[in-house]
Amino acid sequence: MSWATRIAAGGQAPVYILEFDGDEIEADEFDAATNWSAGNASVTGITTNSTDAKSGTASIQWDKSGTGAAAGNIINSSMSFSLSDYAYHSIRFKMPTTLTGTAQNFVVALGQDGSNFYFWNVPVALLSEGQWVTLRLSLNEADSGYTSTGETGSPSPTGIVWCSLNYRGTDASFTYSGARADLLMGHPYRYSTAKVTTPRADTLQGHLVAPPSISPHRYNPITGSLGSASASCRVVDRSSDSAVLADFAAYAESGRGCTWYMGFRGDAETDDNYQPIFRGIMQNARHAGKAWDLTISDNLQRLRRPFAQSATEGSPFTISGNILTVILQLGMSTGNGNNNATYDVLTAAQGAGISQDLFDVSDIEDVRGNYMGSDDCSFTFTESQRSFLDWILKEGAMAFGVAPIIRGDGTISFRAVESGVYPTATITDLGTSNIIT
Repeated sequence: MSWATRIAAGGQAPVYILEFDGDEIEADEFDAATNWSAGNASVTGITTNSTDAKSGTASIQWDKSGTGAAAGNIINSSMSFSLSDYAYHSIRFKMPTTLTGTAQNFVVALGQDGSNFYFWNVPVALLSEGQWVTLRLSLNEADSGYTSTGETGSPSPTGIVWCSLNYRGTDASFTYSGARADLLMGHPYRYSTAKVTTPRADTLQGHLVAPPSISPHRYNPITGSLGSASASCRVVDRSSDSAVLADFAAYAESGRGCTWYMGFRGDAETDDNYQPIFRGIMQNARHAGKAWDLTISDNLQRLRRPFAQSATEGSPFTISGNILTVILQLGMSTGNGNNNATYDVLTAAQGAGISQDLFDVSDIEDVRGNYMGSDDCSFTFTESQRSFLDWILKEGAMAFGVAPIIRGDGTISFRAVESGVYPTATITDLGTSNIIT
């Protein structure tokens, strides 16, 4: 009996499965101090702390007791991973409580050596004394709140072997003891599928309460705004197994991709038996006792990225071409050309830096070739744009006869619709003689 027929026949009870995108990739857990060394003579006490670790068996810890330099960095030249394999990385840092002087920032640098590296300057305002904080390190996205990100020399995103962690002061008199860092982790846009409470195979059917409530998109033609399509549900611990929700907490983080599937109780959890009904990103996860209330938004919300950030009235930014080509260039440009060989052609300040994995590029190119005319468009920006999605809806694609859609696999494409702009149309003014009385 086919999947659709079984629904109509009212056979087995339906089962809704929520699959999160799988585990992050741990680049380094900082469990050993063997490969770490002082960046200057002011740094001392490099060791591991086995009683205060966020992952693995320990965190790396160091002091700055000398006053010969403002920097207080430790260096590891024996790492081995790639930045280009992931959407972004993260590292956890704990600001010490014992210090003298004034802290300036925490600088993370990753690259090939001390002359070729990417860096992220994290201001003290984003840190908390005695508290672990997770810091986002991205090549393709502007991280709001960071004083600067950039590169020195000619680093490569592949073959990362060198790391510097620098908790520094405003001058050389700055000293401290007990700075700690842990868990350098890669976060891909897509992972292998993982269940809610890995490794328990029966968790999904046993712990998901009620089917998801799915709300469609709502478009306001007056304001040009598009509401999220979303799904919400509750996951509870039916088994009194405390490890279940503890495992779940590691998955229920904002921004994680996830997919709802529907099948029937008793069937094996295979692609043939369970069909996707909603694909999106975690928007909100609220812990309620022995349950989690989840809200998942569609992938269009990932397009709410700033772009044209360098544009001003005195120095405008103009881009021209087919509207779908313009969208792909604005959306995927990162300034380094690594995101997409064809469309990552603008500067980091001009593009939105959205991963190419979020777009169905071949489908968009088919729409452009088969349904779009040869007319080009031109846009001039005189100020920074806050949301790439809002621009598409209000001034970009929909004004030129294409609208964004969500494909079955969660990627974004466009479809040609009747345009509200006709460059070659003849406009006739109506006078009083045309009025029917």
